[in-house]
Amino acid sequence: MISDKVFFQILFDDTLNKSDEENLKKIIDEELEKPEEEIDPDLLEYCLDELRRLESDSLYCPGKC
Repeated sequence: MISDKVFFQILFDDTLNKSDEENLKKIIDEELEKPEEEIDPDLLEYCLDELRRLESDSLYCPGKC
C-alpha cells in the first residue's frame, strides 16, 4: 500500500514520472483486490486517466518526462 503522502503528491502534482506510474498501478491493483461493494470507481477512473495522461505525455517527450 502506498503512503498518503505519495498519494497526495500524485494527486496534486501536475508532473508525473515513472514512479508515479508504478504507484498508480499499485493503487488500481489494491482497489481491484477489494470486495466489489468496496471498490471506489472514482478512484479507479482517476488513476486510469492519470496513466493515460502519463502515456500521452511520454509520446511527446520520450526519455525526458
